[in-house]
Amino acid sequence: MKTFEHKHLKGNPLEDRDYQSNISEACLKQSTMVILPTGMGKTVIALRVILERWNVGPVLMMAPTKPLAQQHAEFLDEHISSQVTLFTGAIPPLQREPLWKSSGIIVSTPQVVSKDIENGRVSLESFSLLIFDEVQCGLGRTGALWAHQASEVTPDIMTLAKPLAGGLPIGATLVTETVASTLVPGDHGSTFAAGPLVCRAAQVVFDRVAEPDFLESVRIKGEYMRNQLTSIGNDGLVSVRGRGLLIGAEFPFSVKPVIAAASDRKLLVISAGENVLRLCPPLIVNTDQIDSAINIIADCLSELNLGGPKQI
Repeated sequence: MKTFEHKHLKGNPLEDRDYQSNISEACLKQSTMVILPTGMGKTVIALRVILERWNVGPVLMMAPTKPLAQQHAEFLDEHISSQVTLFTGAIPPLQREPLWKSSGIIVSTPQVVSKDIENGRVSLESFSLLIFDEVQCGLGRTGALWAHQASEVTPDIMTLAKPLAGGLPIGATLVTETVASTLVPGDHGSTFAAGPLVCRAAQVVFDRVAEPDFLESVRIKGEYMRNQLTSIGNDGLVSVRGRGLLIGAEFPFSVKPVIAAASDRKLLVISAGENVLRLCPPLIVNTDQIDSAINIIADCLSELNLGGPKQI
């Protein structure tokens, strides 16, 4: 196996793949959006870029969830001979503030970065480019048209895809005028740029989701679902969090058995890490369907003897 070497690289050797090398070189020349299937080494590409840039200035790497942020931080810490700082909500804000100035490499979730920006612990002036991935959390999922609106921060680049055309294949990248002025033909391509039919479907979906009454209904149903989850009466439930209809229920045990049991009852749920049950139903879900889903989850927890009834 051919491996790549670098003076700041440590740990077990990593395979030197030509496409990863080519992509990382392109990223170092100019701002580049990289889209690769799972397993193709996006984190390794990020590592290769960071190895060349961390001694030039601070590096911030963001991941959408705490488990993913932890995973990326552990990988970077294993392979880079520099301290990697992980920012999660578990680190008190007063401890994070000085670390923003002293850390060379920071891995964090957008939620933590947003809160620190809002509270003046770090400034957007520290960043030359702000990129938000709204492929999953945008287009009404959180009860706002765009998830970033809750933090009152405007990105320079925003990526969209999954729900944009109601299930038809499409992807889109939105950029500010400043970013657009730097692009020339050939800089950006897309597998799912879509044709007239899919784009027309996207117009219909966008117009519907952008209606204020529709977004309000998502917020109302999301709050109802969080309240119903909180009241299931299971002592093992640690917390219920989320915005709109993107909700997580945290337990002190693995939720894999719950997911399997729910699937047997025709309810599809997924995980966000090892111990968080993730619920992201269609935005048009109704309260009867929410009640049915919560009852199934409660039954699964009871049948599996996980958590037990809440003690009064």
